Amino acid sequence: PLFKLFREILIKIINRNPQLPVDQHFNILLEECKSEYLVTFHDDDLMDKSYCSTLLHEMKKNKELAAIATNAEIILGSHFSKSLFMGDFNEDLIIEKAEQFLKPYLKLSNTHPAPLSGYMYRMSKVKNLRTDPIKGGGKHCDVTFALNLLKQGKFKWLSKRNMFYRIHNNNDSSSENIRDRIKL
Repeated sequence: PLFKLFREILIKIINRNPQLPVDQHFNILLEECKSEYLVTFHDDDLMDKSYCSTLLHEMKKNKELAAIATNAEIILGSHFSKSLFMGDFNEDLIIEKAEQFLKPYLKLSNTHPAPLSGYMYRMSKVKNLRTDPIKGGGKHCDVTFALNLLKQGKFKWLSKRNMFYRIHNNNDSSSENIRDRIKL
């Protein structure tokens, strides 16, 4: 029932003006969050209508999960491509070790990494973790954050698409910074 769904899910949209750098914004969200679950979502991506209920159901079903992410259909400009960002795989993946998490980032896997913009985090596992571009990989500090969170609990990557991820020239991942890659 729709009413029950809305009693369990509170969506709060915060428009920060002026905008903060991504790492600072993420850290403020972690500090401000009062609920057990947190989703950060980029303003140019789209949630499927089942996104919140699917991820919330999975988190409640498995208390060991520190985070969950979902596959995403790629949007190129205004064109829905039907291609899946993480690739086409049949079974959900449980990520328990840093190597499993990093292989897709280093392109050592047939599966691409889950879009970090669409993760749901269990705040009791996040505790005092924060992103830190100086100590943790520069522009890749979100990956370092995820690796530290993986020490607190497992991740689950859903094979089914529950979001749409827009790829454009301004995506942070569209440019490489060798110095930051080395820091990572």
